[in-house]
Amino acid sequence: MCNSFVIKSLLRKLPLDHAAGKDYIFAEHIFYAESSVYNHFSSLFNVCLMHGKIPQECMPTVIAPICKNKNGDISDAGNYRPVSLTAIISKLFE
Repeated sequence: MCNSFVIKSLLRKLPLDHAAGKDYIFAEHIFYAESSVYNHFSSLFNVCLMHGKIPQECMPTVIAPICKNKNGDISDAGNYRPVSLTAIISKLFE
């Protein structure tokens, strides 16, 4: 089972300078939040594990193309790499 100490240790492993997902929540929002938030996340994750389901709100992902070489051919599809912007709650749950 998951507890607030596990959530806090997992959150410390997430990079704080990345973009937000479709939920517009940055890792910084949770990292600097009140410690009671960790208890809510641990309760949510335990319910998800018990029932084997994840809320639909945690699932949406945005895939954005990022140019590899800005001096190269920007019309070439091979000059791009996909970046997935996932909800921070999903990243913690992983």
